[in-house]
Parts: sequence; C-alpha cells; structure tokens
Amino acid sequence: MGGNFSFLSDLDDNIKKLADFAELYLYSDSHSCMFKIGLFAEVLVKKIYLEEGLKYKKYEQYDKRGELIKILLKKGYIDEEIEQMFLNVRHQRNKAAHSEDPGPQKFTQACKACLPVIHFLAVWFHRKYRDKSDIPAEYILPQNPNKKNSYEKRKRGLPAVNAEEEISPIQEIAKSPQEVSDTKPIALKIKKELDGTSVEREFYGNGALKSETTYKDGFLEGFSRAYDEDGNLVSEIEFKQNLQNGVEKGFYPGGGAEFVTPYRGGCRHGVMLHYYENGKVREETP
Repeated sequence: MGGNFSFLSDLDDNIKKLADFAELYLYSDSHSCMFKIGLFAEVLVKKIYLEEGLKYKKYEQYDKRGELIKILLKKGYIDEEIEQMFLNVRHQRNKAAHSEDPGPQKFTQACKACLPVIHFLAVWFHRKYRDKSDIPAEYILPQNPNKKNSYEKRKRGLPAVNAEEEISPIQEIAKSPQEVSDTKPIALKIKKELDGTSVEREFYGNGALKSETTYKDGFLEGFSRAYDEDGNLVSEIEFKQNLQNGVEKGFYPGGGAEFVTPYRGGCRHGVMLHYYENGKVREETP
C-alpha cells in the first residue's frame, strides 16, 4: 500500500502505523493526530540513539525540555536544523497535551504544519542511516474527506454539506490562460523548468494569476505567493526544503501587511504580529 510514509515499512512497521494514524486523524481528531506526531518524533529520536550505539536508557532520565534531542546535537549526530524540527514538534505536542479545550479541529493547522516535518525527519533518517537516496522527498497533505464529499455532491446537483468547505479542483491544463474562456470559473496550472527549478503558476478563469510557487529538486524552495483576481498580493510564504522557514505574510488589498508569522523547521517560531491597515501593530500572538 502506498502513501507518504510507505517507505518506513522496512524500518519499523509500528512507527509507520503512527504516521498513518496521524494522517488518518488529521481532520476528524486533530488532538489525537498531534499525539501520534509527537510519539513518532520520540520514537525516531530513540532510533537515532540506537543507530549511534548510545544507551537510550542511560540518557532517558534527561528527557526534560528536549534534553535527549539536545544531547544528540552536542555529540554531533544531528545539526541545528534537525534539532529545531524535533523541538518544534515536541513543543506542539506539549501544547496539545496541556490544552483545556481539545476540540476535534483545534490543532488541525498545527498538525498540517508538523506532518511534513516528521516526514522530512523520516526521509533524513533513511538517507543517513539506511543510505537510501531514492525515497520521494515530497510530502502530499491528505485531502479533507468532507471537502471531497461536498464537491461530489455539487457535481450531482445536491446541496453541499458545508458551504465553507466547498472546493473546486483544477479541471483543465492549458499552455496559457488565454486558451480558456473567461466565463469558466476554473483555475489552471502550468510549470516552467528553469535550470532545475520548477515554477508552478495557477490562474483564475479570467486569466489573472492566482498563485506561483517555486520548487527545487522536488522540494518547495523559495517563495509561494497568492493573489486575488484584481492582482493584489494576498499572501507570501517562504519555504526551505519543503518546510516553512522564514516569514509568512498576509496582506491587505492596499498592499500593507495584515499579519506576519515567523516559521522555522516547518513550525511557528516566535510571535505572530497582526497589523491595522495603517501599519500599526494591532495584536501580538505568542
């Protein structure tokens, strides 16, 4: 059976099941999803100890505030970027554990951010300790089954389950947006290869640019920008090796920043700032 984590079968079927269940719970029970993600990361840390010949039980007593992870960094078995990914996942798991209101969708966005992180860590582990470079590096986020059902119902002329969950999958591929009538409410995608870099562009039915995203060797690399139908920049997200690294920005129609969120290793890292249209800070979210 295929899937984002199918390559883990030859490592440990139990750790693969953790990842599979995390994806399964993503939209129905994000609280459980985050626990599976956190446990996956913990098991992977333990496997690094075993691979490096370290006695895990000897260090287990230090597993406070991520000390087990920091020990691996100090000994040179992981670098700072990998350390930060593990610590970010641990932080998100702890937030879920101490939440007073663990609603089924409360941690969905955090899970969406952390699933690509543990996938990256799993790929990194295989390449480092199993010498396997042919593992697909791209992570494909599972679709929300509720959105799919909503679209299928609309196709059959039935009312959607929730109007806010409706989706319009891309229905046509064209070389240029002009090949499609302006009256068709669809989006188009084209790719242009530039020296190993793939720039993916998506268009509105009227030909206006909807989004553009840069890839490098199969990874999200650089900026992903989204626009409204009038050509105004709506959002800008920075990626490094398939993970959010840098700053995510949302914009007002006039061009000013609406919010700015720092990311590192695929997870939020720092204070999120919200702005008024005049540029003054409206709110800070830790």
